[in-house]
Amino acid sequence: MTDVEQIKPLMFDNGIGWIKVGFAGNDSPIAIFPSVVRCPGHTGDEAHSKSKNLTLKYPIEHEQPILLTKAPLNPKANREKTTQTIFKMFNILAIYAANQAMLSSTQAATQQVSKPYIVLDSGDNVTHAVSILEGDVQPHAILRLDLCKGDLVILHLARPCGYSTTTAERQIVRDMKEKLAYIALDYEQELKTARTSSNVEKNYELPDGKAITVGAKQFDYPEVLFRPAMIGMDGPGIHEIINNYIWVDHEITALSHSSITIKVIAPPERKYSIWVGGSILASLGTFQDMCISKAEYDESAPSIVHDKCI
Repeated sequence: MTDVEQIKPLMFDNGIGWIKVGFAGNDSPIAIFPSVVRCPGHTGDEAHSKSKNLTLKYPIEHEQPILLTKAPLNPKANREKTTQTIFKMFNILAIYAANQAMLSSTQAATQQVSKPYIVLDSGDNVTHAVSILEGDVQPHAILRLDLCKGDLVILHLARPCGYSTTTAERQIVRDMKEKLAYIALDYEQELKTARTSSNVEKNYELPDGKAITVGAKQFDYPEVLFRPAMIGMDGPGIHEIINNYIWVDHEITALSHSSITIKVIAPPERKYSIWVGGSILASLGTFQDMCISKAEYDESAPSIVHDKCI
């Protein structure tokens, strides 16, 4: 069997909205694509049963170590199923599943961030706040908010603009959000300005060449993260969640004690911070010892993922 140290591990940041793939040691992923599938399709045993009429392609043709990411509070059953599927369907050498927040902290460590801090990750499916102490995730200090960027795109930009929830139309609205949306430091004042002036209005050109005007929705969209009640959701906003640990910027400063220094770190490459952290981790000389080998999996079954993976 080929030694893990002789082959660059593959790094998969398998998010709900997007998958980022590349090799350990690289500064950025080599492929980024939506986490979608086309049906009907054929994989695994079903594909083999129809091999006479199909041209089969094995995604991983040679033994390869793989690093996968996992969301905080991911159920044990999900982790076991993923491990089982990977070893059963693909010809891999070894696997390691790393906590996404821990990978973000790995990147932060390269930027000399040594004090305790909180990783706030708002993905396409859920938002997490995770406490990091000396580079380690604190499992007892993970908070989850069932509100995320994907929800906000649909609720606060798509529907008011007349768009539905089809994949193509969601992509248009996502692009609109990324180009126009911003956080108002004083929401009430910004709302008042939007009602009495056209200064905040921006035009967005649709794929068919038509243009639409977007006003207050530009800052309404991210405000929902701070005020979930705006869309009928109970629970605290992200600034209140983080304040339970003690962290983040303008919204939190009003809640925190004056003796506490608030510092926000927003690296320009934060969109890929989880992937970059994984790339760094998989490049370490100790990565081989961290992984679950095929022999270990065969001996212990999928439950070994809870013992060897953070």
